Amino acid sequence: SIDSFYINKPSSVEINKIKIYSVIGQLIKEQSYSETVEISELSSGLYHIYFETNFGRIHKTLLKQ
Repeated sequence: SIDSFYINKPSSVEINKIKIYSVIGQLIKEQSYSETVEISELSSGLYHIYFETNFGRIHKTLLKQ
């Protein structure tokens, strides 16, 4: 299973916060920006990740095996 993921971003994008939500909208994890996000504590399933940036909120989905 994957225990972390790497954030590849353009240098013009500044990420302030990273928030990970469950599919039912529960906030699972919140952290400030780092290139690698640790997700070993997450159980398998689908998650919504929001990156709060200088360009607004960016939404991605994550499927953890």
